[in-house]
Amino acid sequence: MSPSRSFTSRATRAFTLIEILVVMGIMAVVATIVGVGLSRGGEGAALTAGQSLLVSQLNAARAQAALGASRSALVVAADASDLTRDHRFLVVAIEAAGIWRAVSDGTTLPNSVLVRGLSEGSTLLTQTLAVALDPGDTTTTCSAVVFEAEGRISTVGGGVIWLSVGIRNEDGWSFSPDAPSRGISMSRYGAITPLDDWEGVF
Repeated sequence: MSPSRSFTSRATRAFTLIEILVVMGIMAVVATIVGVGLSRGGEGAALTAGQSLLVSQLNAARAQAALGASRSALVVAADASDLTRDHRFLVVAIEAAGIWRAVSDGTTLPNSVLVRGLSEGSTLLTQTLAVALDPGDTTTTCSAVVFEAEGRISTVGGGVIWLSVGIRNEDGWSFSPDAPSRGISMSRYGAITPLDDWEGVF
């Protein structure tokens, strides 16, 4: 092999300083994007899981009304004295002898995901009910979506329920102005559409 051919071969396999700097710059940009994505990924995953739980509980409440031929409700505990449940605990309830009672174990939304109230855009949560969430007659104040006996919701025209990531403090739960949100839209007859984050809705 001649010296000139060997030199040419080595030269074509080498990287220039500019190419190395460009690759390092691209890697830095990608690392920044991935880091930001991962830092918000926990909230996004929790909101997605909460959205799925909300849909399943709404469907269960509607099915209970349609099959049981009696009014039912998806209720959301609204008790600031119990922050483990306040705006986080969802359960299906039915009305019997004028008393609303939970008919399932219910579910708690993941992490710090909360249901926003009526004044914060959840237009389906139009009713406030006193519900016996646990065995016994002690009731808890709850926001509710009520389903009539045939399975349609009592809110004419349907509406939305929004979930968001809350901040816990000594006064209870609050929301930061830029908290991510997810939700659902439900027609009066039960058709559910998932809603992604909508900036400026609150």
